[in-house]
Amino acid sequence: MKNYHLLICLIISCLIYSCDKDTQGSSITPEETSNHSPSEFAQNFGVEISRDFLGKVVDKNNLPIEGVTITIKSETATTDANGIFILKNASVNENFAYIKAFKTGYIHGSRALVPTNGLNKVNIMLLDEQTTGTTSNGNQETITTPTGASVTLNGGYIDENGDTYPGAVNVIMHHLSTDDLFLEDKMPGMLYASNSQNEERMLQTYGMLAVELRGENGEELNLAADSPAEIRIPLPSNITDSAPSSIPLWYFDEQLGYWIEEGEAILMENEYVGTVSHFSFWNCDVEQQMALLNIVVVNENNIPLPNIKVQLFLNDNNGYPIATRSGISNEIGLISGYVPLNQTLTISAFDLSCSTNAIFDTTLGAITEDINYTLVLPISTNDEFSMETVSGEFLTCDNLPITNGYVNLSHEGIIYTVLVSNGDFEISFLNCSTNSDQFQIQGVDLENNKISEYLDHTLTQPITDVGSFTSCANGSYMTFTLNGTETFEFHEVDCWAGQDAVQYFVPEHTFLLIASGPECNYFSLYGQNFSSTNYVPTVGTYSTYSSENTGGNFSIGEPCVNMGSYDEHYITYNVTQFGEPGEIIEIYFSGTVSSTEGTNQSIEGYIHVIRTQ
Repeated sequence: MKNYHLLICLIISCLIYSCDKDTQGSSITPEETSNHSPSEFAQNFGVEISRDFLGKVVDKNNLPIEGVTITIKSETATTDANGIFILKNASVNENFAYIKAFKTGYIHGSRALVPTNGLNKVNIMLLDEQTTGTTSNGNQETITTPTGASVTLNGGYIDENGDTYPGAVNVIMHHLSTDDLFLEDKMPGMLYASNSQNEERMLQTYGMLAVELRGENGEELNLAADSPAEIRIPLPSNITDSAPSSIPLWYFDEQLGYWIEEGEAILMENEYVGTVSHFSFWNCDVEQQMALLNIVVVNENNIPLPNIKVQLFLNDNNGYPIATRSGISNEIGLISGYVPLNQTLTISAFDLSCSTNAIFDTTLGAITEDINYTLVLPISTNDEFSMETVSGEFLTCDNLPITNGYVNLSHEGIIYTVLVSNGDFEISFLNCSTNSDQFQIQGVDLENNKISEYLDHTLTQPITDVGSFTSCANGSYMTFTLNGTETFEFHEVDCWAGQDAVQYFVPEHTFLLIASGPECNYFSLYGQNFSSTNYVPTVGTYSTYSSENTGGNFSIGEPCVNMGSYDEHYITYNVTQFGEPGEIIEIYFSGTVSSTEGTNQSIEGYIHVIRTQ
């Protein structure tokens, strides 16, 4: 295997892009074709290994689907309310992992991939079982999708036992065009196949058609042996001129997890027309020999860059770029997948949150064998982009580190998900200078079936520490740590900040927070001394001081913690948000306080409350 080190210069532009993944359909597995041997073909998969998987299952509207059964070989999991599933130490093969997704009301979904070190992230978009048309035994019928794909049925059907089915037939169809932005999300497996000589190949698709048949009571049906069907798959206008006059047909084998060559389709005007003897996902593809490409995305200091979308393109006969593969770098910057041999590839990378334009493009020479590439992006010297890292600690309602859970970070419409390791988490992503600094954090405790609300935060480039929060956290809470060891956290607090409070408690001070909640009588922060005409603080950095007894107090009322006397506190706090009543007040603070026993203690904390007055 060769190793290449590439230095890629950024093209200055921003982008917003969404993530990708898959779905499938087929229930009755057809008999093997004469030249296909699953046991021999499986020799390509390599030895068994263990890998970790984090996945998300969504519907066609990109909404999460709860209760989907996920299977990797003999291991199973179920998606939660966010559509998330986690499988750790799953048994897969070094060159092939196959993940299946099933829920009633959707055709079966799946994803196949080359598993990598680190966390393998999977996205699957399930397609619903909505009926496209109906027919019945003995009647010839043509059913057409809204996109113009069609199937002509000759009227002979069998049930799951192979017996003749006599009743009405519901036809479920989904056409996947090459210009579908979510093609990789919706399609089954990956574009990996066994050709008619039982050789492994990667595929370049010209379109897919899923057809499933259901009986009157929802039973799964297929075509009778003497009743083949004709399928028609239309092509987008921009690839019609370069499409071959004939093309192999491939069906997806739901049990095996890859495509198998069977039959041929003919190009008639702007659509491929072929005859099939059974139903599954059918695919019009050109086969290609392949190599394994491992890409590690790093910055100029060789630090891995996660959450970078990489798209590979090759040109058709007319020079039109056709997307072949895409992936998103994991937490160690790694992306792996198959690419065609002996073809020049264009590689484009995208930040997930800025614009649809690539942040860089480059050309890879013709690949003749498996290759490792290191892509070096000079992020630190570019004013248009920055790498953000958000870290923190996610705890149970009893303030214990969560060992089985994950954290979602929502920023600019993109949700980044990471696993929690003994309560700790860290999320890194590329951000462009035009984006907002506001983001939200949500934690999910799978062990105790608890989920926090999304909590608002502000980025403090390049590293943002959100501190500790628990799975019981709602929209208002406070957390702080004493001497770097003992952590306190209060939830469901109400905050009062305004002129009346300032005048009553500390005249001539501009910063005051009074909060109360069921876990604590109150806490208060007093800020810097300014003119008596300026009462309510604004966003900025404030500091307390004890000289002349005119300012500086930090206290948390009983029964929580009493931090002691008025004039022995030295606190600096950064007010990142100070909203109107009903809006967020957000403060990061640190410094030294004195306990009731007179012992100085270091303190560091975070306040996130809803202003009530």
